[in-house]
Amino acid sequence: MDLFFYDFEFHLLHIERKFISANWTVKYNGVGTFEAVFAVTSPVVPLLMEKKYVVVRQGRYAAIVTGKMLDQQFTVYGRTPNWILSKRTVPKFPKQTEDVTTLVQWCAAGFANTAASCTDNMKKCGFYDLFANGTFVFNSDIGNTEKIDFWRDTPNLLEKVVSECLARIGAGHEVLFDVEQKKWVLYLHQGTELPLIISESNKNAYDSKMNVDCLDYYTCGWYEKQSTSEESGSTGSAAENEWVFLKGDETKTGIYRWECTLTGTSESEAKSDLEAKKWNSEIQIMAHGLEHGVDYELGDIVRCQISKGSYKTTVQKRITGVTLKYEQGGISQQPELSDLEDLEKLKEEEDGNSL
Repeated sequence: MDLFFYDFEFHLLHIERKFISANWTVKYNGVGTFEAVFAVTSPVVPLLMEKKYVVVRQGRYAAIVTGKMLDQQFTVYGRTPNWILSKRTVPKFPKQTEDVTTLVQWCAAGFANTAASCTDNMKKCGFYDLFANGTFVFNSDIGNTEKIDFWRDTPNLLEKVVSECLARIGAGHEVLFDVEQKKWVLYLHQGTELPLIISESNKNAYDSKMNVDCLDYYTCGWYEKQSTSEESGSTGSAAENEWVFLKGDETKTGIYRWECTLTGTSESEAKSDLEAKKWNSEIQIMAHGLEHGVDYELGDIVRCQISKGSYKTTVQKRITGVTLKYEQGGISQQPELSDLEDLEKLKEEEDGNSL
């Protein structure tokens, strides 16, 4: 499939039909990658070695060219267009209660339609409205969702804020390089649950395996709470930290009570750490014969089934990415399958939703 090269203003620069390989990794709610290899005699070499701000397209996929390496061959590196969101910064902002679609628009547009105090903060920081000059537009196919509380205590890259906000409801985003409309489109979308079972018995999977272990499993633990001078009653000296016990699963007692020390200096941080120390059960499976855009879209939920001997189990997975390889021998692709709980769990961070 041909490679089309454009500048940032959608002018076609070159069409390349001869390349050694082109590999894509596209993400549901993150930045993907691109890598293509050409012969040093390719006309792409002088074009890209001299030209900056270039976008490459191959079918439905696009990437911003971020690097090149010229040696015995010519290798081009790129990131999917939503990488451009990492070139914008969102200053900290107070708690906003809205649906995720509105929140993402507000973050990208500098909170122009929210509380005056929030808007003033953006102006003081010199925040630039992503949609100000019309080059960037917004679109979403996410339906009505419940409102959530969302804020940031420190400045963050726009791409990080967008992906974290959407992860709260298991949604995703991409930036479309729309050549026909000559627009960059910040597009939000959400997958659906498909009646698709991926399994070796259905002839659409291979190399399935299941790993189970309890090495990092604990039922309760202790964390070191950061104390203040006021809390300890001390004056003019450093306060001593207090070790606090987090009960966790109280149904586990005696020989079944497994304790650990937890990271973090607050109850919420310690709780998040304890929840991560679970009995690990992981199914790994390689899909076969499934085509992105035909059998599934990114974000869709499918069932993965493993059957070995007399044991059989099925779990739900979300398709969070796809890897595609274009070579002279043809095209191959492999979806990335992730546990639902890993995608949708809100992770507390020092520079995230913490008060």
